[in-house]
Amino acid sequence: MKARLFPSCSSAFSFLEILLLLAIFSLFALMALPKMHLGKKPCIYELRAKLESANAEFFSLYQKHITQGEEITYQGIIEKLVIPVNPQCYFSYHKKLIAFINGEKLGFIISPQDFSTKPKIYCSLSAELCREFWGKRLNK
Repeated sequence: MKARLFPSCSSAFSFLEILLLLAIFSLFALMALPKMHLGKKPCIYELRAKLESANAEFFSLYQKHITQGEEITYQGIIEKLVIPVNPQCYFSYHKKLIAFINGEKLGFIISPQDFSTKPKIYCSLSAELCREFWGKRLNK
């Protein structure tokens, strides 16, 4: 009869096998982490979608203003835009539209405010966060 070095009474995993499995899963997690959208990107995508919808509504109001000559305001659109869903990712409006993206602020301009020409909401592309918001790269 052969003697075992580590006699086992159960058919469970050994401590060494569990550590090896944990190391393999950790390695896979480290490889997958850069591909996951963590941080600002989901917030930026959410806010960009809301802003593009607001811009489309602005254009629709502008068309009504041009065709029907009605006096209209953009306050209803802004009120829908600033409804906070996520406390780390939202718009705020106090004389200026501001996006809060995980603790960072990005200011937007609404121009023109009187619907004299086609209105739009935009930010200054000189700001890095604005370029990231719109998915633009600075070409040098």
